Amino acid sequence: MSIYDINFNQKAIELAPPDKRRPIFVKWVQSLLSQNTILHKKIFIDYKTGASYPNYNPALTYSQGVLVIYGETVYQSLENSNASVPTDPSKWIVYQTSFIGTNERITYNHVKLSLEYALNRRFQTTFNQPPTLSDIYIVTNAKPFGPFIVGADEPISSSSYSTTSSDFIINAYSFGTLFYNFTVYVPLAVYNGVSATPSARENIFRTFIDQYNTIGINYNIQTY
Repeated sequence: MSIYDINFNQKAIELAPPDKRRPIFVKWVQSLLSQNTILHKKIFIDYKTGASYPNYNPALTYSQGVLVIYGETVYQSLENSNASVPTDPSKWIVYQTSFIGTNERITYNHVKLSLEYALNRRFQTTFNQPPTLSDIYIVTNAKPFGPFIVGADEPISSSSYSTTSSDFIINAYSFGTLFYNFTVYVPLAVYNGVSATPSARENIFRTFIDQYNTIGINYNIQTY
């Protein structure tokens, strides 16, 4: 058993003297430990392992204390008969910034297969191992040009002429051309579904990807 798997209700019984294990006394101790139970679930289960609450449904109303997933975030309702969207701070409070547990998130990185899995996990689409494409998939782009090589011997060196060269030569104008190292392909319905505001959609994807992408690696997002 993990050190994080603590059942405070059971501990209230185990740690009480045998002559004090009457129901009324046990309930009293358990009530004193109830806040610990709530914090334990929030930190060592929902934050560490991951939250599995239902997605927010705009057709429903929610009772006080109910937890839902909206986007990547877990929200908790602050009142009964709550019909507001979870981003309304007067009706909801952020319970966790991500429904994906830290045990899982620390394994994410910019490596293609890992990032594909992370994207499909985050946006709740289907991840498939190759050769079958996932709903959200990544294509590594080939560089449109090779470097200019200066070798020790002429046969392995690139050639340069008055107006052309056998390979690409970097100059002051080259840095104005942005090369995308990889492209993230997202189903159009998934892309449009993350926000009603078109200008916010790409930023939602980039906010997630940039947590795991290596600095200096450029990418773009395409729908299909």
